[in-house]
Amino acid sequence: MTAFLKWTACCVVLCAAPSARPAGAAPNEPQLPTRMRVRIDLNSQLKDLELLESGLDLFGLAGGTIEAFVSPEERDFLEENLEYELTILSNDIYAEFSAKHGFLGNGNLRDYRNYGENTAFLAGIESSYPGIAHRFQIGTSLEGRAIWAMKISDDVMEDEDEPEILYTAIHHSREPVSNETVLQLIEQFATGYGIDPNLTELVDNRELFFVPIVNPDGYVYVDDVDPYWRKNRRGGYGVDLNRNYGFNWGWDNIGSSPYTFDQTYRGSGPFSEPETEAIRDLCEAREFVFAMNFHTYGEYYLWPWGYIPSPTLDDELFSAHGDSLSENNGYTSGIGSIVLYITNGDADDWMYGEQDTKARIFALTPEIGDDFWPASWKIQGFVDENIGPAVYLARKAAMPFQPLPPRPPVVTAPPVSSDAYTIAWDNRNNGDYDLPTSYRLDEMTGLDRGEDDLEGSTESWSAAGGFALRTNRYKSATHSFYSGQSHQNVSTLTATQYLSVEPGDVFTFWTWYDIESNWDYAYVQITDDNGLRWSNLPGNITTDYNPNGTNQGNGITGSSGGWIEATFSLAAYSDSNVIMRFSYNTDQAVIEEGIYVDDISPVETFDNVTTLVSATPLFNYEVSGRAARGYYYRVRGQDVDGQSSGWSARVSVNVTDTDLVLTLTPIATTVPRGGQLEYSGSVHNNGPATQSVEVWAEVRLPNGDGYAGNPILGPIPVTLDPGEIASLQVVQTVPGNAPVGTYTYLGGAGGHPLAETSDVFALTITE
Repeated sequence: MTAFLKWTACCVVLCAAPSARPAGAAPNEPQLPTRMRVRIDLNSQLKDLELLESGLDLFGLAGGTIEAFVSPEERDFLEENLEYELTILSNDIYAEFSAKHGFLGNGNLRDYRNYGENTAFLAGIESSYPGIAHRFQIGTSLEGRAIWAMKISDDVMEDEDEPEILYTAIHHSREPVSNETVLQLIEQFATGYGIDPNLTELVDNRELFFVPIVNPDGYVYVDDVDPYWRKNRRGGYGVDLNRNYGFNWGWDNIGSSPYTFDQTYRGSGPFSEPETEAIRDLCEAREFVFAMNFHTYGEYYLWPWGYIPSPTLDDELFSAHGDSLSENNGYTSGIGSIVLYITNGDADDWMYGEQDTKARIFALTPEIGDDFWPASWKIQGFVDENIGPAVYLARKAAMPFQPLPPRPPVVTAPPVSSDAYTIAWDNRNNGDYDLPTSYRLDEMTGLDRGEDDLEGSTESWSAAGGFALRTNRYKSATHSFYSGQSHQNVSTLTATQYLSVEPGDVFTFWTWYDIESNWDYAYVQITDDNGLRWSNLPGNITTDYNPNGTNQGNGITGSSGGWIEATFSLAAYSDSNVIMRFSYNTDQAVIEEGIYVDDISPVETFDNVTTLVSATPLFNYEVSGRAARGYYYRVRGQDVDGQSSGWSARVSVNVTDTDLVLTLTPIATTVPRGGQLEYSGSVHNNGPATQSVEVWAEVRLPNGDGYAGNPILGPIPVTLDPGEIASLQVVQTVPGNAPVGTYTYLGGAGGHPLAETSDVFALTITE
């Protein structure tokens, strides 16, 4: 424990004792310790990690500052010992609260509905709308209060096969606007049924669940005693319920605290509190697609990860929904640990991250409004601006991946052929994404492999989030790509062409950077699965040192001291098709100039790119009349909304002068485990002379293993007279334990393992 942490724990214990009541307080008002509201300038000192570890009551992060409720002693320590610059926003938050709202204790929730009124409201909705609304208890709080939930759906007492969504509020007891939002959402669905066609359609085809008060004891304490109480009421000191969930609980002491009197105290263990147990059990008993865990405040939409400043595998999906949620209210959306601050043991991380005891839930946190206790006239506006986004997620629960474009198709082609062959593709990797309705096929020739000095076309790169071509710094005149300079941002520069990694390849570039040391990081990233997963590559300028919990691994940070050459081995990806990407991630506080990159190698381009078909609904294309040389092909799909997938990994066809034509024809392209695979093969000698060759068949498994000259049939010697065709019918039993997925069958003719001509087909094995 640092000296500061020891001091904080001691101070908070002392401050927990009653002190003089606020000025003007009535005799029956509670006596609460003096607490101040301060704004902390995070740019003034590089001690932010110690601040986050302190367990202080921090909130309102914006523009390089953060607010806190502190005692006078804590204020002095921040200013004198840690040398932060503070702005005093309130000398006594309780006196200010009483002056603004006219009450303190025994009625703090005057503008809102208290626990009893919540209970009565839910009972009234159930009574008024018994066909679509059902109130039920999911748990009991520490002090014995019921934790109520409500389900709204047609045939509400039936468990129908319909998409499910969860809305929660009051994990933190001082956030009553979140409760009011959930109550009004319930009311809109119930009263709109049979009247509003959009709401009616959702009630008829969804199962909507609501938990308006996760933390009843804390909410009652806010009403009776302390309007700024955050936690539950465990032992009088309380546990922060949004640090008590089981996924990476207690990951570090930055995102939660092990000390009881700290505001982010995580409890004695994961799910140590009955309130979080109730939410866990509800989630494990249901099949929620989305969850919205409402909080206040800051006007954000946040999603995982919270425990580390890193995106999830589904960040593209979260981002697409976040953009839609904030389209009309202007909220900032992003990864919670990057946009706001690091948290561990929170509800969103557990709902998404725990995938053993339940399916993943796409969980988001709306941070509503501009204060814990906004002015009365603002409340309804804050509620209204979040009702639409909540209804939007209910609508999207049937097709959660719909905002995203399709995944890139998978293309197959014969590696070697005469002048006629077939390019085929399928959507085997599309998963739950929208399916394409049409496809574009490009043919490319004249492969060039070399260095990109960024002086000509920039079509080889796609910039986002801040990256742009600049001329103020460069290694070779006169351009380089620059990350941009902005707070809490992720900027990316992504290659638009695949790189076919050859043995011995090293990814190199020249770079100039000045990055906030040990806080902000740049990364060189690689994917070999069409962007589903990105990995940070190690190189000569990277580090795994992670003193502040913000390095995702193999990060670039600090200053380069001028232009230097960076080198990154690609040995682990030899013989793979990969996409390269630069990423630059910054936090809320100090911002330095950023990173520049120039003279990038190897980069692959083509002399000629020809679109053979721009919008075909078919899954194949017949190519003929090609001269002997190498040809490359790529395909991208487009869905009904006009969204385009990324490009497929390219395939190559080496057209030769051979007179042989080999054809493989499957009887069926989908076969169950244990079923019969049938296909025919033929070799045709179109030449004027007799030819003696070998024919064979190989297979590539769904995980990519196979081929490598290991035939499953042959090689069989064949002699063909001019014009003669040799045919073979193959019947094979698929093993009962064969991996489910799509296999690629390759037939070759020539001198094994070198083919003069070849053909392929895809076969999908099912359960």
